[in-house]
Amino acid sequence: MAVLIGDLMMVALLFSSTGAAGAIGLMGRHGNKHVMWKKVCGVFGKFCNQAAVSVAITLIASVVFMLLVVLDALKLP
Repeated sequence: MAVLIGDLMMVALLFSSTGAAGAIGLMGRHGNKHVMWKKVCGVFGKFCNQAAVSVAITLIASVVFMLLVVLDALKLP
């Protein structure tokens, strides 16, 4: 049971970090007019594309890890 609780905490942290990375990536791609931040993907286009792909792959991995935790929880009783 302790391993399951630890895994659930890891899933929560993984989804939280993926969301934060995606939010910062979107801000880099589109900028923010309210705080006068300019787009940086026009300058670092290749880096921004690689970062977007890595966030998408991380989201897929997060879903797979969540499914593994659910399968482990179903096996627990």
